[in-house]
Amino acid sequence: MSNIKTFIADIIGVKDASVVCHRALVNVAQNLIIEEICGFYNYYFQEDVWLDDLSRSPKKYLQKLYRNEDYRFLVARSFNWNERIRRQAAVFMIFPNKLFDHFGLFVSGGREAYSHHWENENIRHSFEMVENEPLKKMYPNAVVRPFDFDSRDFYVTHRSIKFLFDYYKENAIGECIVNAWDNSMKKRFQFDSELQSIDSETMKREFCSIVIDKKKKEILKELCTLGIDESYVYPELQYTAKR
Repeated sequence: MSNIKTFIADIIGVKDASVVCHRALVNVAQNLIIEEICGFYNYYFQEDVWLDDLSRSPKKYLQKLYRNEDYRFLVARSFNWNERIRRQAAVFMIFPNKLFDHFGLFVSGGREAYSHHWENENIRHSFEMVENEPLKKMYPNAVVRPFDFDSRDFYVTHRSIKFLFDYYKENAIGECIVNAWDNSMKKRFQFDSELQSIDSETMKREFCSIVIDKKKKEILKELCTLGIDESYVYPELQYTAKR
């Protein structure tokens, strides 16, 4: 009931409105990272998609999306245009896929708790590498209780990736870091279809609001004089017929 009241209040002009503005440059739709993010949803079983399933290497994907904090999310113009998108000059916010670090979980959980994973010769070498990483700094809020899925907090953040890249940069020589990422680390990160919320600091840094006074009838009249009304913004048949 409260949502209905709010909706009605907005319509009759009881409350102020606001236009939320974002300062980032618009990326072209053909951007490779954008294609990777959107391509994730082409997979039918999203819970079974790993970072290695996409075409870009784990290192390049993580470095582009998480190493640089300016890329917490992307803004892009669609290359599939319709009349509504054209009239609204619409752009879309595209969020990085949420990634879960299984290796961090299995290593922090210990060899006894996850012995069936440690006995896997194909990934044991990777676990031994992860043992040396600063996991407590990477995942400070992680509480490891084996098989307790509600207590896990091994999701990738800008903070965790920064510690990870800095660690390998300081401790790897030459091609070692490339081989570590492109081979041992390929099955480390799993996609999660949940979107991450925008934190308050990013909202303050990246967005601003233009407040429109609740007495907006005069503004609507002026826009209508210019030919901009509901049927212009929404050019589909039902809105045109309503006009």
